[in-house]
Amino acid sequence: MKVLVKLTLLVGLSAFFMTGCSRSYMAEREFYKAEKIHNSVKQSDLEAQGPSAYDPAIEAYDKVTEKYPGTPKALESLFEVANLYTKQKEYAKARDSLKKVVINFSSQPERAAEARFRIAKLFEAEDEWGQAERNYWETSEYHPLEMRGLQAPIQVLLHYRGMKYTDASERIFRQILEHYENLAAELGPIEGSMRVRNYIAIANSVMGNWKEARDEWINMANDFSESESGGLALVAAAEASQKLNQQDVALSLYERYVENFPKTNLTGQMLVRIGLIYHKKKVFTEARANYEKALAVFGEDKSQVSDVNLLIGRTYQSEGQWDQASAVYSELESLYPMSPAALQVPLLRATYFESQGESEKAKEIRQEAIQYYEEISLRYPDSRLEKLAQRLIHDAQYQGADWASTLENLDEVITKTESPEKKGELLLMKAIIADKQMNDKDLALTLYDDFLRDYSDHTLAQTAKNHRELLAAKS
Repeated sequence: MKVLVKLTLLVGLSAFFMTGCSRSYMAEREFYKAEKIHNSVKQSDLEAQGPSAYDPAIEAYDKVTEKYPGTPKALESLFEVANLYTKQKEYAKARDSLKKVVINFSSQPERAAEARFRIAKLFEAEDEWGQAERNYWETSEYHPLEMRGLQAPIQVLLHYRGMKYTDASERIFRQILEHYENLAAELGPIEGSMRVRNYIAIANSVMGNWKEARDEWINMANDFSESESGGLALVAAAEASQKLNQQDVALSLYERYVENFPKTNLTGQMLVRIGLIYHKKKVFTEARANYEKALAVFGEDKSQVSDVNLLIGRTYQSEGQWDQASAVYSELESLYPMSPAALQVPLLRATYFESQGESEKAKEIRQEAIQYYEEISLRYPDSRLEKLAQRLIHDAQYQGADWASTLENLDEVITKTESPEKKGELLLMKAIIADKQMNDKDLALTLYDDFLRDYSDHTLAQTAKNHRELLAAKS
């Protein structure tokens, strides 16, 4: 009889686990189908149909959640549906999908916090700030120690700072500080409290209290000097010191990081930052010494190595040792010809010859460089290389004071840019060039007016107004 009971239990448990595994497997298959439909949507489909091209993918992901609720792939599907509805600007539907995550997956606090946070972001995107703020605070209340729960109060503070509501910012800042300090006190002197204390420093940095932020990060680094988190606090403290224009303090903190953490992923970057500070202080031998150490750390990383070699060449150029600089630049072009570092070399050469009074030589180098950059743009369309080449064309034209070509190049970049924020920034750049460099008052006023008409809510709108008023006031 006991044997029979044991066998019955074993069969029952096996059936339970097999059923669970089967549901998860079937959910994965259904999710894979949905993913294929999603990935099949091409840019041409979006241009022809608009965001409705995503409808079949939404339906496919919905099947996963309907047929296999509670599975990991159902959770992923809810997030995918929310993302697609967001692309369609169907914000209410996106929120509904995220609410299902909050309700059905509360046992996974990290994902539930992510869903609440995104709900708040969607309200913010619709300019429903009251709802957004309430949801940010709810995220913090329900998930105080999850990453999104810690970030949520900062989002509230950033909003009030961005709107320049000084009194509200101060009130929210004090409220946030009290919230984080209470959390840190509850956790006590354990490494887990580092995350909370980090947000105390971040809140101070948002308010522009860089000294308080820096001191908090230094205290964290001292309290947890041997942990990776303590190392990151050192880096943050060094960056805050640079914000305070305290280069020597920043230098000592970066050097302390390298001494304490000689073999982390950040070590090479910190050596580069040390080199940059020495370069700024015109201590070129020390700058190169640190760049050389960075090269040893980066090893075979071609991108990092080429960037550092460019910096080494620039130290020689700044020091007036052109032969050494030119040799480094030539080797860089030979070993890493299509690297961002090598592509900048012609402009550095042009700068050198311009400084030596050889304007025609500099002009010739710039013209050849522009032709080369244009060839790269045609050879690598819709790539990072094309974007870099377009930027370098603009830099070459700007460097040579070829303002008409600069404006034409900016027009091309604006046409290819999707981000309204970036488009507005480029249009304002055109206006400022026409105003400050070309002294073309009529063109500048037209461009300022175009910007203020089409980008009235842009973060640079007030800057544009100020420039236009100053220009209009001139006789």
